[in-house]
Amino acid sequence: MEFTHAISRIMHEEHMAVLALLDKLEHLLSANLGAEPPDATAGDVRQLLGTIKAEITTEIKLHFAFEEEHLFPMFEEAGAGDMNNILIQEHQLLMPLGLGLADMAGQAASDGFDADSWVQFRTSSGQFIDGLRAHVAKEEMGMVPLLDDLIDQDQDSNLVANYKFS
Repeated sequence: MEFTHAISRIMHEEHMAVLALLDKLEHLLSANLGAEPPDATAGDVRQLLGTIKAEITTEIKLHFAFEEEHLFPMFEEAGAGDMNNILIQEHQLLMPLGLGLADMAGQAASDGFDADSWVQFRTSSGQFIDGLRAHVAKEEMGMVPLLDDLIDQDQDSNLVANYKFS
């Protein structure tokens, strides 16, 4: 997808990066369908768990906050309040679920999984994957193209300068 403005490209690239992370998480889940949890001390599993924790607690959290603080007010002015309301509701559902998953990932990276923690992690992961994929799809179909059409070069420069620093 081609975008005119840098902030639209940044949003799109971050969406693609989070989808790639969700694919890795989904692969971990599908490779360990039984009750036996994966070895969380194995290098690749431990690294993935650390990445999940870091991405949710920093990148996804900052991404949502930036959208709510800087983009959604512009969309509201442009008459896209209904889209904002849906996306904000999804942020409010996804962030607590994601933070809980991040805590579980951090705990597992330190202590490993037992049968119960693996079931909780697997269930929460599935919910987070499904919810965040659907959310990204909505933003890719509606928000990012609208953003690219709505702003001018000065607004783009200002948004890029403020991204993750607000």
